Amino acid sequence: MSLPQELFDMIIDEASRFPNKVERTRALIALALVSRAFRERAHDYLFTSVAFNNQKDTMDAIKRFLGLLEADPNSETIGVASRITSFECCIPLHATPTDPLVTVLKKLFIGNGRPASLSLQFICSRRWSSLAEDLAQELFEVCHRPQLASLSIYHLHDIPRNFLRNSFIKRLFLADVSVSDTQLPESLFAGMDDQGHSETGTLEFLHISVEKPILTLLTSSQQSGNSSAVFSHLKELRFFPPTSGEFDPGRNFDKILVGCKERLEILKISLGTETDPLTLLSFPKLPNLHTFDVTALTPSETSLSSLAMFLNQTECPNLHTIHLRFRISPRVLSLDDEEILPSLDGVGCKVLDDIFAQKKFNHVRKLTLRILCYHKSHYPALRTAGKCKTLILSRFPHIATCEHLTFLVDVTIF
Repeated sequence: MSLPQELFDMIIDEASRFPNKVERTRALIALALVSRAFRERAHDYLFTSVAFNNQKDTMDAIKRFLGLLEADPNSETIGVASRITSFECCIPLHATPTDPLVTVLKKLFIGNGRPASLSLQFICSRRWSSLAEDLAQELFEVCHRPQLASLSIYHLHDIPRNFLRNSFIKRLFLADVSVSDTQLPESLFAGMDDQGHSETGTLEFLHISVEKPILTLLTSSQQSGNSSAVFSHLKELRFFPPTSGEFDPGRNFDKILVGCKERLEILKISLGTETDPLTLLSFPKLPNLHTFDVTALTPSETSLSSLAMFLNQTECPNLHTIHLRFRISPRVLSLDDEEILPSLDGVGCKVLDDIFAQKKFNHVRKLTLRILCYHKSHYPALRTAGKCKTLILSRFPHIATCEHLTFLVDVTIF
């Protein structure tokens, strides 16, 4: 009497719930070796996500993995490669034309299976022109497969401006990248329209942490002048410009925000410059924004005041969650009991409390302040984080009376 497949699947599903990753993997491997009835289900868990993040032996690990893929004649269709929906890899500095990574990439995301994600991190910053020809070609190919919905790129510079044209990517993460004025040849895009590709993408999530303008990479199409067409489906934007330098973040931010203003729901940004944020960035009305997360990176004794005024310029009728992060000077937290209260008001507590007295903030349901303090030895001993929190909470008399609002303060002293 043979057991039903459902019973084998239940056993594998139970093993997949082990909280410890090492134990979970060992259990799934052991079960996969028992029989084919176990193997198919176990492989779904073992190979859904594949990551090569050890910089020292990445290529050796990829070679071994490629051997596993090539041992399976049906790898791309019903085998191991077809089960991969997440692939992460650190790319070594000296990737050669014989790099097994190229062959692995050729086998990924074939067909129209579940949405997949690809993360490529170059160990040292590289220029597109320095990539081996076969690696550059395969990067283009894998990034234009219909199954690929999420792409993360780290430390790659001078990317051709039309690299993402006709892709199916909905989630894009760019960190330390730049765009060149060069373009890939039109021959690479031949026939893509017939395969369901569209000229412009439909991004739903965008994370930008770059030092140079990258809009041309996002808008290189026939509709490049129409930001509304390019970003009209964007629901979450994370924008983290550099902390210093000549780069004007507004050059990227303003056009993106105008394009996504009707649908944007979550906005996370950092202000890493001493320039007044009110003059740095401008906001249109964001009717569907419900979560706003702002971090002030540059130390200032008026950080909270600047964040409060920045928040006050927004027009977000459905905003219900606000997170504000900033650094506070150890000088303030080292003052005696008589001096610290007016100093906290000067930091911005009073400004924020007054702003929340406006009707426009009545719909906010959660406000969180994350406060960091880096203690320097030449200042006297500070109060504990708990005592600082109690003092800071006392400087918000209006917010404390808002029954509909959950107000949280977290103080971390390093």
